[in-house]
Amino acid sequence: MSFGGGSGYHATSKKSLVFLLKFLSDLVPFEPPQYLKVHILHPPYIPVKHRSLLMEYISLAKTRLADLKPQCQAAQDVEKAVSLFESTGRISATVMEARPYFLTRFLPALLTPRVLPVKADAQMSFIEALKKADKIPAAQYSSYEESCQRQRQQDRRSVCLDTGDDPLEVLKVQLQEFTQLAVDGNDGDMLAQLSRISHTLSVIFPDRPDELIGQTVIKVHIDAPLSPELHLKVINMILRSFCQCMLDASRANPPNKQSPWASRFVTVLLGNIQLLSSLIHRLWDLFHNQGSSLSAAHVLGLAAFVVHLNASMCESPLIQLVPPILPKPVPVGEALSSALVCSTHTNMLFSVRLCVAAVCYGICRRDSLPQPEQQNYILSGLYKKLLYLIPRLLPEARRTPLTADGAVEKNLPELRSSATDTNSTWRKTAWCLWRHDAFHQLQHTPQYQLSFSEWLATDLRVQRGEDALSDPERVLLALPAVLFVKVKTEGGRMTLDCNKLIEHVNQHQRKVCSPAGLMSCHVTAHFLRGVLYASVRCRCPREEVNKAWSQISLHCPLLLTSTVHWWERLFPVLVSLWSRLCGGEPLSEQMQLLSDCQHWAHSPSSLPLPPAPALLLASSLHCACRSRGGGSQGHSAALNVLQPERGTQYRQVLVFLLFLSVNDYLSALLYPQERNNQKAWSLCSELLSVVVDSADWLLIFKSNEQSVYQSVTMVTSDEFTRLMPWAFYSLLLQQSPDLLQRAVRCPGFLHTAVLCYISLLQLFLEGHTPTPTAEPSEKQLEPSQILSDTKQFLLRVISQTSPTALSSSQRRQLESQCADLDPEVAAALSVHLGPQSLSPEMDFL
Repeated sequence: MSFGGGSGYHATSKKSLVFLLKFLSDLVPFEPPQYLKVHILHPPYIPVKHRSLLMEYISLAKTRLADLKPQCQAAQDVEKAVSLFESTGRISATVMEARPYFLTRFLPALLTPRVLPVKADAQMSFIEALKKADKIPAAQYSSYEESCQRQRQQDRRSVCLDTGDDPLEVLKVQLQEFTQLAVDGNDGDMLAQLSRISHTLSVIFPDRPDELIGQTVIKVHIDAPLSPELHLKVINMILRSFCQCMLDASRANPPNKQSPWASRFVTVLLGNIQLLSSLIHRLWDLFHNQGSSLSAAHVLGLAAFVVHLNASMCESPLIQLVPPILPKPVPVGEALSSALVCSTHTNMLFSVRLCVAAVCYGICRRDSLPQPEQQNYILSGLYKKLLYLIPRLLPEARRTPLTADGAVEKNLPELRSSATDTNSTWRKTAWCLWRHDAFHQLQHTPQYQLSFSEWLATDLRVQRGEDALSDPERVLLALPAVLFVKVKTEGGRMTLDCNKLIEHVNQHQRKVCSPAGLMSCHVTAHFLRGVLYASVRCRCPREEVNKAWSQISLHCPLLLTSTVHWWERLFPVLVSLWSRLCGGEPLSEQMQLLSDCQHWAHSPSSLPLPPAPALLLASSLHCACRSRGGGSQGHSAALNVLQPERGTQYRQVLVFLLFLSVNDYLSALLYPQERNNQKAWSLCSELLSVVVDSADWLLIFKSNEQSVYQSVTMVTSDEFTRLMPWAFYSLLLQQSPDLLQRAVRCPGFLHTAVLCYISLLQLFLEGHTPTPTAEPSEKQLEPSQILSDTKQFLLRVISQTSPTALSSSQRRQLESQCADLDPEVAAALSVHLGPQSLSPEMDFL
């Protein structure tokens, strides 16, 4: 008897009897046929009054046996067919011809899920043969493969957990399987896998599950090492797994179209205080000490992880960092934001990469969330760091203020693509984010507004020698341009004072220009906007702008030449700003004069000379020439009009134009990849042929001498000013003999030539002469060759020059300067130009 007789416990208790029969009924779908037959033939003893319950079970079991009969037959047929295929390599024709039976009975029996062996057995080979013969529907075969894979995973999990394997290895397998489920797995499988992961983590971190309940503050000891080592391995494994999942999921879908795998993954980690504390500690250490070593995939994954961690812990618990670098416990997002330091350029680059990735991901992710939850996905600490870092590291962002009208973009797909593409540069993503409407809208919420005290506190921590900005750029970024332009009261009126602005440009901005002699468009616009903004505080803004520009034209030549260079881009910006500030009043006369000079420079032969300063006219011609690609046709037309004998202004325009062209020539020699050396030399030579008979052109090579041209030293860099003597001889020695003779006869030439030679010697001795390019042009000479040719040329000039060419004081000064550097030249000056050379008796020398 299979269940005992009438004395059994179930025979005397109806409750036990009902439970037994229900239990047997529930087992019917899973019982093998032989067991069901035993239960039917040898049923449990049942009192007569309850026989109806037994008959229900017997009826159910018989029905199941009837259903199993064809399945058993199919299993036997499968066994025979596989055996035949194994021995003969043939597929049974009987099986193949019975079409309905083959599809409804044979195939289901053949394709029963199992753990597939590493080496294909006879059944696998038989199935493969049927598949190649197109006898197995593709969907059915795919389902069979997936079921076998799940069977293998379930068996492996049970083996691992049942045999006491290393929990680290168990977790590794479980995380790998979750990675596959994160992209295309169903919710049931994903939740089941996360449950297994949670169980394994509870073994590694054996805290009580309810320990986090009621916990309001978690202390994280950021100075202490992670201990034990097993915990560090587990944390790294968790973070790597999340990053891989994020990478795979992002390739398949944008953040707002992904399944909730990420939030569920993070939620599993929150139930254990020991695990959570170790995890936050590891993230803080990575961000604070190892950021520069993280790859793009790591940055993207960790940024998303922090977003979900912050969203999952938005209410509690708070984090207290130990030692207390923050004054009080803060949300986890703010605690991790504090790990991002901005003290060096390297730190800034990592911080901006992580913050851009996190804010972009948060903006994209929140698109699929209810309104109350959206702000939890954008960490205010990381957003504020971007308000500090993007303008500092991205010059174009400075030209597009966060409040600029018409600057915003609403293309969310572009932002999503840029945010989840590991091949995209941070600059591209940051620029896309900076112009995005969602990023702009956040500034209207108090928690996302960067206060001046926060900005200043961050800026004071920057190590000046390691900053991404130079000192002048830092001042420019930190201070509004209007602070450089003061409004002072004189005689009851308010007037503009541009002295601070002029001093800043001349003493600081000039030294960091690249190329030398030209400020960038956004820096130039920054200063000009400051002048216009300040002018509206005066009673007569238009008049004050005129006065300010006159002052700038005289004392700030770099701002003048830069304004001329960028005028086509600046003009509409300034007109629009002036119209908003002054209600449509026309731009000031001095500003309009800039446009007049531009028009004249493009057609100098057909338009009258504007009443403008010589440097403004020369800069306009220089700009017009460069806009034509440096061609000589327009240049020659201007030279035909600007004959020096026509007057002082014409001569000054030509000399200033020569200076600007020499500056280009030096740039071409120093940076040949950016400028054409041959074109620059040709333009200088053409100008020199026009002005060589006037002593004015020599003055641009004598920076220490007071003259109307001395202001040009405030246009270019100190390096270029030191190289002017080198440019003097580099240009001169390549001219024709006729032009050289005209130059030598020019008043003051010898004095300038000797001073330039002395400066050239000093440059050579100090190693500051320009390094020749790898493939020098025919017009480019080696420094040593220039020095040698210069000395021979100078000695020849001295021997041919009248003693009256130099005054006694000039000769003595030059002899003294040459005595140590080149005694031969000093002797030549003394012999040929000294007092004794005036005596007829010495003519034979």
